[in-house]
Amino acid sequence: MKNSSAPFQFVGNDLVLDFVNTRPVLDGVEHDLITTPQNLAQWLHESSAPPTSTHWNESDFMSALHLRDALSLVLAALAAQSVPPPQAVQDVNAYLVDFTLNIQLNHSEAGYHIQPIQTEMSPRAFLAFLAKQAIDLVTAQDANRVRKCADLSCVLMFKDTSKSGRRRWCSMETCGNRNKVAAFRSQSKQASGLA
Repeated sequence: MKNSSAPFQFVGNDLVLDFVNTRPVLDGVEHDLITTPQNLAQWLHESSAPPTSTHWNESDFMSALHLRDALSLVLAALAAQSVPPPQAVQDVNAYLVDFTLNIQLNHSEAGYHIQPIQTEMSPRAFLAFLAKQAIDLVTAQDANRVRKCADLSCVLMFKDTSKSGRRRWCSMETCGNRNKVAAFRSQSKQASGLA
């Protein structure tokens, strides 16, 4: 695995999947995009994460990487429709201890509504929030829409939000185009071989 300065890819249609997707395979080599607390702070800034402290100590940072490992295993099992490793499930559950609802009830002319409390989450609170988001994702009615990219060289995951439910690629611009070009070339070679 290589450290990398490649840009973050937000193709997962879900915060948890985008977090797991911070270890893409580029040119056949897995690259870790979050190797320092500064990388994590940058990912938090660029992602759809709620307001979260960008000051992570080494212990918090290592906890984030540990949670990412556990989430990767649980979500890969979900996408493969297989059983997740029990330890990974236990690891995700361990982060839930710190989960609190960061919301409040408000009332306006339109009626009652829930509003997030606009305070910056601590690192521990954010990791608990991420674990809760993962639980919501894997237990949702449409959990079967969590998929791994169909490109065999790609490890990215996404939630298929297409109307047809037939999305195959993490990104049409990268993996989708690469596979369509490869298929076209293969068909062209076969056709020219037959002529």
